[in-house]
Amino acid sequence: MKKHISATTWIIIIVTIPFIIIGFPFIWANITPAPTFTYTTPSGKYVTVWRDKYIIFDKYDSYKAPKENYVQIARGYYTIYVCLKNDNSIYIWSSIDNLKYSFDENYHIKTYIGYGESRELFQKEANYDDSLVFAKYYFDNYDRPSPILTELVGDSVYQRQYFVSFNFNINPTCRYKDHVFSRYDQQYDR
Repeated sequence: MKKHISATTWIIIIVTIPFIIIGFPFIWANITPAPTFTYTTPSGKYVTVWRDKYIIFDKYDSYKAPKENYVQIARGYYTIYVCLKNDNSIYIWSSIDNLKYSFDENYHIKTYIGYGESRELFQKEANYDDSLVFAKYYFDNYDRPSPILTELVGDSVYQRQYFVSFNFNINPTCRYKDHVFSRYDQQYDR
C-alpha cells in the first residue's frame, strides 16, 4: 500500500525550504571568522585588517591574533587616524576612549582621544607640512573597516581610498581609488 504525503506536510516543506536557503548565509556569517584583508599603500607598504579586530602595519596572514604592532578595533562607528613618522614616532587619534594598541618599545607613542582640542593637537603633530611624515592611515569603521591610506612623498600626497563590500560575508570584494595632490594644498580636508 502506498503512503501519501499530506497537504500539511507539503506546506511545511515548502515554507521551510526558503527559510533555510535565506537564513543559511546569515548563520554562516555569524559562525565564520571575518576575512583578513591586506591593503597596499600607493608606494607598496602593507596594512592588514585582521578579521575586523586588528589593524596591523605590515603584511600579516597568521591564524593567531597579533602580539605587537597593531591597533585593536572595536565594533561600531568611529574613526582612527594613525600617523607613522620616520623618527619612530607614532601618533594615534581616536573618537572612542577604549582604544587598545601594542607596538614594540622602539616606537614613541602619543595618543589623542575625542574631539575638539585633542583632535587639533593631533593634526598639528601629524601635519603634512612636517617633512618627517611618511604615512597616515585612516579607518572609518561602520560595519567593516574601509581604510584610506595616505603617504607623503616629496611634495606630493598620495591617497588610496579602499571600498570593501560583502555579500553575506562569503564573497568579499575590494576596490580602490587613487588621488594625488600637493602637500601645500590648503583645500584638502583630512
